[in-house]
Amino acid sequence: MSTITIQPHILEILKRCRCEGTSLFLPEGGLDRNIYEQVNKILTNLGGKWNTKKKAHIFDEDPADAIQDAIMFGLVERAVDEKKLTQFFATPADLAERMVMQAGIMPEHTVLEPSAGEGSIIAAIMEQCPTRLSIGVCELDAKRQQILLKKFGPVINWLGTDFMKLDRNLRFDRIIMNPPFRNGQDIEHVYRAFNLLAPHGRLVAITAPGWTWRTDERHHGFRKLVEQHGHAEEIPAKTFRESGTDIRTMLVELHR
Repeated sequence: MSTITIQPHILEILKRCRCEGTSLFLPEGGLDRNIYEQVNKILTNLGGKWNTKKKAHIFDEDPADAIQDAIMFGLVERAVDEKKLTQFFATPADLAERMVMQAGIMPEHTVLEPSAGEGSIIAAIMEQCPTRLSIGVCELDAKRQQILLKKFGPVINWLGTDFMKLDRNLRFDRIIMNPPFRNGQDIEHVYRAFNLLAPHGRLVAITAPGWTWRTDERHHGFRKLVEQHGHAEEIPAKTFRESGTDIRTMLVELHR
């Protein structure tokens, strides 16, 4: 596997690039030769090719998600491992504990964990709310479903495997989630979860950071959602190292 680590100053330049269709345009004002060569190396390894006439790097498909992945992981790999393809990164115990505390679960609250994985967030809920008898859960992966049942069987209220197909009429007082990131799934999952919040409900979610800089309508709309209904902060670097990655992430809190 050939891996290129992206330096912080190059990551900032990638955030300022603009994608239109299959074209990626470098930041206005130009780059000095040394910086351009570093950026071009990253873009070339992602499949882009400089087109002088269009003054852009041209890709076979929209490169926005590939650029976001490169920024999240801080690297480019010519061979991507299965974990990055499936986008499963277990929530570290310390972060899960913080998310549950931030959610402020009370005994009377209905609770949903829509992408339960192997149960890090469920474990944190049970630690902080030991008398809770039921947590609404969804999990798509069959192997992880079995892990969850073995660990937490009596407290799991199975609502379905695919959260995005969950009954739209359901409502929850608290939703705590670490959704899949690939191809903007995190934003779509948070939007869906927000629509399932009961009045005065609270949602705490981990997301990719792409929505903080990407300029397309979907990401701009998500920024407005956060501004109007909550707040967000960057999760400290290396938080997910125990889960096998140095992925960059955000912690989002939304209120009804």
